[in-house]
Amino acid sequence: MLIALIFRVFLRKRLVAAAREQADKGIAGSMEGHAAMDMSVGGPGSFWRRLTSPRGYTAVSHIFVMEWAAIWKDTCGRNC
Repeated sequence: MLIALIFRVFLRKRLVAAAREQADKGIAGSMEGHAAMDMSVGGPGSFWRRLTSPRGYTAVSHIFVMEWAAIWKDTCGRNC
């Protein structure tokens, strides 16, 4: 409820129109390329075996770094 109220107070029509205009340009953001990456680890074996395989470690480490990069960017913005 609180977030909806804050949006209602601070999110003006001009800002929404500008956001839609930017979205319509189709320009990918700095983190959107990561969303297209396939981090699945297929193949034979149980989930645990695939997770602890070298490909599994690589996939988990990439996701870990990308998530922390997104959090860092969201919290610090351009100030860090």
